[in-house]
Amino acid sequence: MIFLLMRGDRLWQVAAGCAVLNLALLPLYPASFDPGAILLGEAFGIATAMASLARPRATLFETALPIPARQLFLAKLFPLLTLVWLPAASALAVIVVRWGPSSSGVPDVLRFAAIATLGAVLPMSVRMAELSLPMWLSIALCAGVAGAGWAAWELLPAAAILLLFGAASAAVFLKTWSAMPPSLQVAPVRAACPAVFPALPGVLPLAWRPILRSAKLRFTISSFVVMALFEPSGVWFYYFPILVIQIHTKSRKGLRWLSTLAFSYRSLLLITLSVAMAPAVAGVVLGASSSNPLNFQGYVGSGPKIAAMANQPEVNMPLEFWQRAPGGEAPLVRAPWGETARPATLSILGVAFYNPYSAGVDHASHRFFEWQWERATLALHGRRISLAQYRDARKAGLPHVTGEIRFRILSLSALLVYGLFAVFVGEIARWHRLRRPAERANRILLCGLLGLPVVVMMAADAFYLYRYATPVALPLIKAALLHTVQFLPNSVPLVAAVAAVPVVAMYWLLERQFRQSELLGPFTRPGGACSSNC
Repeated sequence: MIFLLMRGDRLWQVAAGCAVLNLALLPLYPASFDPGAILLGEAFGIATAMASLARPRATLFETALPIPARQLFLAKLFPLLTLVWLPAASALAVIVVRWGPSSSGVPDVLRFAAIATLGAVLPMSVRMAELSLPMWLSIALCAGVAGAGWAAWELLPAAAILLLFGAASAAVFLKTWSAMPPSLQVAPVRAACPAVFPALPGVLPLAWRPILRSAKLRFTISSFVVMALFEPSGVWFYYFPILVIQIHTKSRKGLRWLSTLAFSYRSLLLITLSVAMAPAVAGVVLGASSSNPLNFQGYVGSGPKIAAMANQPEVNMPLEFWQRAPGGEAPLVRAPWGETARPATLSILGVAFYNPYSAGVDHASHRFFEWQWERATLALHGRRISLAQYRDARKAGLPHVTGEIRFRILSLSALLVYGLFAVFVGEIARWHRLRRPAERANRILLCGLLGLPVVVMMAADAFYLYRYATPVALPLIKAALLHTVQFLPNSVPLVAAVAAVPVVAMYWLLERQFRQSELLGPFTRPGGACSSNC
């Protein structure tokens, strides 16, 4: 009976998809790359998405069947544990084969799995007689487990975390199992008068409750938390459009009843954006502005790994600080005392780039290396720092040029355009000109062409991560923003006005498309066949 109840749970598909991605993508990374960072970001994202679902313990139909509550409990708990341990097991298998049992990714994955296991069991052990927990209580429990796990991650070794969270998960499970009632509660035990919330003059707080209930809040909260955790590692760039399009599709289905009310197209679009895009954008902004141990922001010494520079000292820099090589050959870098060096080049989609702070393919002097190192720290951190002082300076905290207010304004503008474009792709699929059955092929083709740039960026990143241990899409966007900052005046209001132009233009294009989209979408007949509007 437990297996029959679990078969319809979609978490099996999510867990299998994550495991397949691990088996397919992790072997592509070079042997010199440390997998702990990528696996850590993926693991926390899966755990957050799992914990924020606020899953009911059973449906009303299942509670009406002659099934004990313990079986319903196991039928919901096993898919959650599978979502944690199946991707973790696939990642561990790849890490042990590719990087060896001593890799830092092994304890990272095991620690995550132990913390996430407690996050899966704990919400199922509170108010056991009730059919589901309130959203606020689920969020509070998940936040508590995440906070405790974060503190343990920073303070305790991997073995202690495994023992502590493993014992806590076992204790919570045994306590829940022994105290589980024979059946679940589907209605209040005692009759109660409905709560009355007096409205202030001109304010109707209850008017937004139907909208909030229809907006799939658990998915919007998940997108906010996942983006906040993914942003420091850079993985957010790939998941952002996927999450926005998925939540946009769900919110359009849930909010389509608003089209029968006296709402303007602009109001409907703003409500849709506040549900589908605003939480993900807020999560990225929070992740970029907060101090996060997962923050793998570039530093002097990090950057693409080129074979020509593998066996000599090199002043490497993140790809966004590289420059284009005219004619495909890097120019000579000349020191004030006359010593020169020619950097190696990296070809990205046929365009050659070079590191202007490189020590050169020929063995340069120690004096030249130190001079280039101080130039690199000046470009990256705004002040010259010697090689001997750099490690201590990084531990104390160094400013980054990407933290400058003008760069942040332009980055927010690019992020909003990115999100509006993702919603635009979702609206193209609802264009009334392409909703006829005969236009289905054209609709798929047009949406595919619009989404092709994102697919190309993902494919390019996968290739260059495998060959040179660096992504290219996000660093090139940062490079473009850094060059734009150099051409703009040192005036925050003027930079904000310039940054608002592409956002307003993309919003105007989206609103124009929104007015031509099918608001209600396709309807299905009771038999399951789609109507003529499909």
